Amino acid sequence: MLFGRLTFKMRAVASLLLLSILIGLGACDEDNCETSSGSNSEEGERTKNITLNCGRDFINLGTVVYCRTDTAACSDAAMADSAWECGGANVTDLVRERCDDETTCMVELPNSLGDPCPAIYNYTNVTYSCKAFPQNLTFVRNYTFRFIDLNGFTTSLRITLNSKEKTFIWVPCLEIKGWFQEPDDDNLSVELDKTNCSTITVFSSANIIVHGIVESGGAITGGFLALPNDYLGKEYLIDVYTPEIGTSPQAAITAINDNTNVTIDCVSSNCTIDGNVSGNIILNTNDSVLLQTESPTTLTGTLVRADKPISVVVGSIKVRIPMTGEEHGVIIEQLIPVSKWGRVHFVPPFQSATNGWVIRVSAFYQNTNVTLSQCGNDTLQHEMLSRQKYIDIEVAENMNNYVCMIISDMPVQVMQYMESSSRDQYGDPSMILIPPTQDFHGNTTLRVENGNDILQYVDFITTESGKDSLKLNGNAVSNLTGYCFNLTEDLQEIVDYGHSPVQGYCYFYKKLTNGVYYVTQSDQSEKFLVRLYAQTFAVGGAMLADLSFQEPEMLNITAGPTTATDTTLAATTEMSDAEKQRSLSARLQGGFQNYGEAEAAMSAFTDYLGDREELGSVDDLDFAFDYFTRVLKHKPLEHATGDNAQSFLNLSSGPMSVLYADKTNQLLAKACEYGTGLKSTPEHAQKELEVLMNDAAALIINGGTSSFGVTTKNAAVAVSSTRSATSSAVATESSVCGGALDLNLEGVHIPCEVIKELDSRASYLINLPHGAEAVSRSSCKYDENETIVSSPLLGVGLISERSKQNFSSNITLTFLTTADKTEPTYNNTLCSYWDNDARNWSTSGCYLGDINVTDNGTMVTCLCDHLTSFAVLLDVSGTDIPPQDEFAMGIISWVGCSLSIVACFLTIFGYTFLRLHSDLILIHGNLALSVGLAEIVFLCLNLVKHPSIPCTVVGALLYYQLLVMFAWMAIEGIHLYLLTFVVWNAERRKFKYYMACGWGIPAVFLIVLLSVYHDDLERGIATSCFLGLESGSNGNYSDPDGNLSLLFFMIPVAIVIVFNLFVMIRVVLQIAKMADGPTLQSDVKSRVRHGAKAILILLPIMGLTWAFAFLAIERASVAFQYIFVLLNSFQGVFIFLVHFVRNSEVRHALKRKRERWLVSQSRQGDYRVKNTKKTSSSAVDKTSSSMAKTPEQTMTLMNMNTEPVFPVCIPDENDN
Repeated sequence: MLFGRLTFKMRAVASLLLLSILIGLGACDEDNCETSSGSNSEEGERTKNITLNCGRDFINLGTVVYCRTDTAACSDAAMADSAWECGGANVTDLVRERCDDETTCMVELPNSLGDPCPAIYNYTNVTYSCKAFPQNLTFVRNYTFRFIDLNGFTTSLRITLNSKEKTFIWVPCLEIKGWFQEPDDDNLSVELDKTNCSTITVFSSANIIVHGIVESGGAITGGFLALPNDYLGKEYLIDVYTPEIGTSPQAAITAINDNTNVTIDCVSSNCTIDGNVSGNIILNTNDSVLLQTESPTTLTGTLVRADKPISVVVGSIKVRIPMTGEEHGVIIEQLIPVSKWGRVHFVPPFQSATNGWVIRVSAFYQNTNVTLSQCGNDTLQHEMLSRQKYIDIEVAENMNNYVCMIISDMPVQVMQYMESSSRDQYGDPSMILIPPTQDFHGNTTLRVENGNDILQYVDFITTESGKDSLKLNGNAVSNLTGYCFNLTEDLQEIVDYGHSPVQGYCYFYKKLTNGVYYVTQSDQSEKFLVRLYAQTFAVGGAMLADLSFQEPEMLNITAGPTTATDTTLAATTEMSDAEKQRSLSARLQGGFQNYGEAEAAMSAFTDYLGDREELGSVDDLDFAFDYFTRVLKHKPLEHATGDNAQSFLNLSSGPMSVLYADKTNQLLAKACEYGTGLKSTPEHAQKELEVLMNDAAALIINGGTSSFGVTTKNAAVAVSSTRSATSSAVATESSVCGGALDLNLEGVHIPCEVIKELDSRASYLINLPHGAEAVSRSSCKYDENETIVSSPLLGVGLISERSKQNFSSNITLTFLTTADKTEPTYNNTLCSYWDNDARNWSTSGCYLGDINVTDNGTMVTCLCDHLTSFAVLLDVSGTDIPPQDEFAMGIISWVGCSLSIVACFLTIFGYTFLRLHSDLILIHGNLALSVGLAEIVFLCLNLVKHPSIPCTVVGALLYYQLLVMFAWMAIEGIHLYLLTFVVWNAERRKFKYYMACGWGIPAVFLIVLLSVYHDDLERGIATSCFLGLESGSNGNYSDPDGNLSLLFFMIPVAIVIVFNLFVMIRVVLQIAKMADGPTLQSDVKSRVRHGAKAILILLPIMGLTWAFAFLAIERASVAFQYIFVLLNSFQGVFIFLVHFVRNSEVRHALKRKRERWLVSQSRQGDYRVKNTKKTSSSAVDKTSSSMAKTPEQTMTLMNMNTEPVFPVCIPDENDN
């Protein structure tokens, strides 16, 4: 709603009065149009003054230029022939700081400006516009409230600046709009015009304090601290003393948003709203109503609820406290919402109150335990209050040296009433809300204005640690009259959570005279309470000085007034999560006495969840599902109407969307993994939700509504009549059903035969996209290796007095499947329903109808002969492989991998022992190392829990090791190709480059993969530990939210296999061509034999056996899977046998080792017998010399055949 709808008529929002003020327009004289003498003398540069005036609007300066731009302005005969074009001096910045955002301003150009245009008549040109609000204005405080009806009394508004900075204040109904700064704020105490100010709105650019004042004969007789809109709430419990017969207790209710639904649960049967019967009302922004009841009926205990924040001001006139008191008076107070109540309250005494006061404690929650200390007597009192009940404690005037301490186990509301007195005694009826200690505040400002004959007091309650640093106008508050007190051990034990463990507090008071007082606390961590009250023989009132309103959200005003709705800020609570949950749970004690209590319980749950879209932890999940399930178990619609049912489903849809978000499934998996026992689960909630929908459908259809539905992000519910066609339920008449109708809901077709059998009048539908998986995980029996959920949860029901299952005709359900990796087939698709008794999915009575692939995805049609909650499951247990074959392959894998690991490390040890250092041997060694490590990690993969963080880590290591393995296979192919077909320079070894590529490139792939898919790892490990190939939310792999991480493995592997296949073919052809030399070129059999032998030798090191991996995926034949398992499990064994045991270089190295050993043994033998067999020494030396001179052996090119194909010299250890 625009501010223009307010009572006073504003000028245009931005009236863009483009003014060009030319000095001396019309008659020009020397003072305004001046010819410069050409010098910088003072006489030639006079000060130019112009007044800018926007009335009640604000200046938005354009430009200010001292110059001449044409001959028309300020012209005379003396300048007719002179030059006139001159850019002049732009002095905008000089003027802007002074004039912008002011209503009036004097433009003064200083003499120091000089003469920008010598020998030319100059003038000043100003352009500006007038706007309704200053530029870039930010409102940080806004208030909306209404006084009760106070005929015969004067009401006024008192605004106190609580900031030293300039503050912009706008009060539309009082036409106050402008900048204020101390001490120029005397104009902020204004009497209200009851005609124009039925609803008061106040906006401020800085922190202010607003009080509503009631006066009688110029003296205060009542008042209250106004609460800013961001502190307001949706639920209030009225507390107001009942006046004498003939007048009424009142509650003024004001909305701060459009379309605010207000429900009043009045404790009296004769409550009225603006003279009409009370009930549900809808208010728009700034609309207000007056709730009343006839005396002596009370309003105390009446519950006021709304779906958006509202303001509630209560009060009465002609009140006697107690009702037998001598004199009556006015009481008034603005209530704080239930969400702001607290558990610890300190009630200071009234000084000079002849008859004392009454302390009233009201409970909102059932069975609230309240402990009172020094409240009326010295004993400790214990009380238990029922919901919406209160207790009054009368306190005598002689207790004015005691602070009443009130501690409760649930939040309560505390009100203090000053009792009536006779005309010759001090004490006038007044009421003041006692805030909980959580709302103690910081630095504040007091404004005291009253008659001189009235006693005016200020009270302080502060912590003992903060008393010395608390100042009143610079003087220590601790020097005032007062005392300190401690919480007893009994009280301290009650304050067990959500409250600072402070034990010592102090109370001080002081009489005040009129004026402004500053209350400051140098220690910003210390908070305190300040209240004001005044009293005389006939009048008096009490009110809070300030509260600790939480920091509001900033609201920017840039182009004039905005809507009042925009200035509304949602109130939030300072309670801890534990206190919030405890407060919520208290609502469910004893069940719901009426629909209002049920709605309040769900509304409070909605407030608790706030703007969350999902639950954050297992503890959150445990409480949320337990509370939601308990609300539904309490039969919330037992006392409801059709409209109530619709309202409740609307209210419940938000929490349902949060509860059944996808994150819930992750939290359930964690709860099962950690063994966390949950009080309630989605399974329990779903069962109660079906009952709720059954009740709601009956109420809604009986109420005359043919269809109703509400949809949120993660939940949708709908109700439809079975006896008429609507836009959401298209019905087709069937002649065989005697007029009954087929019913087509969203994804559900119910034939007319079923509707006729049950004589159903209504149906309901529940659609939870993530609900089926949530229900599956509830019992911790969900095994994704066996079955996976592939559809939303569809709950379907018909409202009928008859109970019948196994219908004569089947219900048709159509699901859009959601499984990412497994496509539905006729072999793996299970049409299922949730069996509440078995607590598991069952297919009894349901079977698969059809599977259709559409542009939107795969549609599965199921046929079932009963109604409940349904879903599509996919069997992924791998039943396409016979169990015996799967077992055999497992044994082969374990045995083969174990032997391969041993063989790989034997190969590495052998190369090292024999000191073989050729590039080819080193490549073989690194390949053996990578194969051995990959198979070790592969075996470890079967030992980690799936899914889990260790699973992801092992998966990442396996990915890296497999890429390393294929990198070295590629290097095998590259090196073999270079040796065979490229002129080789033995002096330039390539191995250092091979090492960098073989171990470095896979690391680069891993880093890139982690950076691209780090957000998807948690989701991806659910089925594959690390890599995945999943379509996005739209069913396409190209979607931004799809997972293509598996391609980071498949593509490099495919490239290596294709390249090595090319190399192998070329090499095999070359070997076959040269088999046994040129004399046997025509021997085909010899070439074939050598070619086949080369293939068998190359396969293990070239990675070509992995080609069978592409043939072993999906539903390939068992034969390919056996081949893949055999070849790759024993890969390390093949490498050991072919490239170590049968390697010619290895055999020559072994031969050299043996010869050297024989030589050493021979020399030892000669030494032992040299003195007895000297005649044979020369022969032995000859033999030894011959052996010692054995050279490095000539090796074959390939190092893979047992016989040379064609000789080549390879480098020795010194690269010679």
